[in-house]
Amino acid sequence: MQYGTNNDRHRVSWPNCSMEPTTITTDVVVVGCGISGITTAYHLSTHCPDKSFVVLERRSNLGGTWDFFSYPGIRSDSDMYSFGFNWKKWTASSSISVKEEILNYLNSAVDEEGLRDHIRFNTNVLSASFSTPKQKWTVKTTHGTTYICTYLMFNTGYYSYETPYTPDFKGVSTFRGDFVHPQTWPADLDYQDKKIVVIGSGATAATLIPALLQGGAATVTMLQRSPSYFIARDKSRDTDLYGILKPYVGETAAYYLKRWQSVLFQWLSFELMQTFKPQAKKLVMGDIRKRCPKDFDVDTHFNPKYAVWDQRLCLVPDGDFFQCLHSGKADIVTDHVDELVEHGIRTREGTVLDADIIVSATGLTLQHNFPMSTVAVDVDGVAYDAPQHYIFNGCMLDQVPNFMFVVGYSNAGWTLKADFIAMYFCNLVNHMQGRGLGTFCPSSSTVEENEDASLLTLTSGYLSRAQSRMPKQGKEQPWVVSQNVVLDFWRYKVAAYPPELEFQLNTTKQNPIPARM
Repeated sequence: MQYGTNNDRHRVSWPNCSMEPTTITTDVVVVGCGISGITTAYHLSTHCPDKSFVVLERRSNLGGTWDFFSYPGIRSDSDMYSFGFNWKKWTASSSISVKEEILNYLNSAVDEEGLRDHIRFNTNVLSASFSTPKQKWTVKTTHGTTYICTYLMFNTGYYSYETPYTPDFKGVSTFRGDFVHPQTWPADLDYQDKKIVVIGSGATAATLIPALLQGGAATVTMLQRSPSYFIARDKSRDTDLYGILKPYVGETAAYYLKRWQSVLFQWLSFELMQTFKPQAKKLVMGDIRKRCPKDFDVDTHFNPKYAVWDQRLCLVPDGDFFQCLHSGKADIVTDHVDELVEHGIRTREGTVLDADIIVSATGLTLQHNFPMSTVAVDVDGVAYDAPQHYIFNGCMLDQVPNFMFVVGYSNAGWTLKADFIAMYFCNLVNHMQGRGLGTFCPSSSTVEENEDASLLTLTSGYLSRAQSRMPKQGKEQPWVVSQNVVLDFWRYKVAAYPPELEFQLNTTKQNPIPARM
C-alpha cells in the first residue's frame, strides 16, 4: 500500500488486485454522499489524517437531494453564503442558486480536496450491526462487500426517497392529463402551452410556478388548502455586503465577512420573529401586500393562521413569484380538493380548475426509522426502532454506540450544522484515540421525555404525520434538537462532552487496516 501526499494523502493502492475484497476493514464508514457526507469526508481527511474511511453512496452521483430532485427550477432555499461549506467559498454570481450550480460546486469541492477516491458509488447499504465485545460495526452492502469499522456516520437526510407524500385524491384515474409529483418528475414531461394546477403552497410550489411559466406553460394555478409565508430576497451578490466590501478589503475577507453577517442575520431574525410574533407577522404581511397586484386578496391567499417560522418560510428570489401574479398567467385558489375530474380539479366550494397537468406538490414522507433510512441496524442483535431511542446533542442516539448522524437546520442553511457535526465527530474520534477509548454512547437513564418535541421544531404536515415514528427528545439539553446556530457553535466547538456521553476503554488491540481507496 502506498499513501499519496497533499490531497491524495488517503489514497491507497492495492497492487495486483483485480477485484475488491469481500471484507474490508476501515476506521470509519460514512453512509451517504450528499452535502453532509461530503463535508464529513473533508473534515475526516483534514482533522483525522491517520484514520481511513469510505463513503458509501447508493446512487451513481454525489449530491444527495440536489442530484435526486429534477423538477423545473429547483434551487437553494437559503443564501449560498451560509449554504456553502465553511471550507470552500461560493464563487457563482448568484447568492441563491439553481441545481446545476450547486452540483458544480459540490463536485469541485470533492475534486479539489481529493475526496472522490473515498467514495463508493452504486453501493447500497443493507444492514449495520454493532458488536459490543468487538467494539466494531459490521456494514453489509447489496454488492456482497462487508465493511468492518469502528465508527459509523449516517448522512442520509430525513425524508424517504422511495415514497413521496401524495394524499389519496378522489378521481385520480378519471383525470385524462398528466398527474405528477415533484419528487418523481418525468424527464420527458412536456408542459409547453399547457394549463397547470400545482396543489400545495410550500417551498416547492413557490419554486415550480415561476420556472414552469418561464419554461413555456400557458397558465399555472396554485391550489392551496391554507397559505404560507413568502419572503422575497435579492439574489445578486454584487448588491449585498460582499459586493460592497470586495473593492476595499479583497475577495476573501469580503466573502467571510458576508458569510458571518448572513449567518448571524438569519439567527437574529429567527430569534426576534419567535419572540415578537405579532410584530413579525405584521412586517412580513406588509412586504407581501406591497408586492402583490393591486386589489389582490392578500388576506385570503397569503395570511397563514400560524405564526412566522412555525413552519418554513418560502423564499422568493427577486420576488419572482409575485411577478408571476402581475403577469396574469399565475393565480392562487385557496380551497380544498374535492376530486379530480376528466379535465382538471373540482374544489370543495364547487370551482372547477381546468388543467392539462396536475402537480401534487404535497410534501415529503419522513424516513420510517429515522435516521437509518432503509438500512436495518442492530446493536448486539437488538434491532434499532426509532421511537425507542432518544436523540442526544442533535447528532447521536442513546443505546447506539460509536454512531453519529446529521440533520441540518430548518431555519438556516443545512450545511452550517453539517459542518458543525462533522467537526464534532472528528474531535470525538481524536478524543477516543488519544485516551485509548473503544466506545462512546449516550446514556438516557435520567432524561425526561418531551412528547411535543418536533425533529425540526416546526408544525409542518410532513413532520406531524411522522411524529409517532421519530426518536424521542428530552425537555432540556443535551436531549433537544437545537435550531440555534450560536448555541450550537458553543456546544459543538467549545463545550466539554456532557456527562451523559459515556466512554468505555478500548478492549481490542487490533490495528485497523486502511480500506482500499
